[in-house]
Order: sequence, then structure tokens, then C-alpha cells
Amino acid sequence: MFSPNSNSNYDVFLSFRGKDTRGGFTRHLYAALIQRWYKTVFDDEHLQRGKVISKGLMKSIDCSRSSVVVLSENYACWCLTELAKIVERMETKGLRVLPIFTI
Repeated sequence: MFSPNSNSNYDVFLSFRGKDTRGGFTRHLYAALIQRWYKTVFDDEHLQRGKVISKGLMKSIDCSRSSVVVLSENYACWCLTELAKIVERMETKGLRVLPIFTI
């Protein structure tokens, strides 16, 4: 993929629906990434439906070299603003995006 710890603040931004994958797949993926010294954004706060996604989270996307988007059953219900920012960054700045589909 690429070597970790370049000039960007983060190597990987993890986008996921916490309700679906936070305690399982995404937590294991995060652990594997940090074990290999990738600076990884893992939003571990329990955002409630209807809350505005924080500016800090949006800035984290801007400051990342790549994004892993973990698409799950309820992803679209909550994460579309985050995904739109990721796609915008991919189109304008060349952000690398890896989608993963979970069941």
C-alpha cells in the first residue's frame, strides 16, 4: 500500500458505522494497523444519531493519506456526510480509498 508515517498527520482514516462494526471487525483492523506503525484515525466516541459530525473528524479526513471505508448494513444511515468528504478528498487531492463490504 504505502510506507507508514509520511508527511501527513495520519496514514489511515477509518470510516465505519460504530453500531455495526466498532466492537468487532473495525476494532481488529485498527489494532492490526497500529501494530504495523500506521497512524490511524479510529473515532471511538459513540456519536448519536442526529448529531453533527465534528469539525475535528472532518479535519482528520483532510489530514489523512488514505481511508478505509467499512461498508455495513447501517453505514448509509449515518455516515454519508463522512463518505461525501472522503470522496471529495479522493477527487481533489488523490486520497486513496479502500472500500470493505461487511455482512
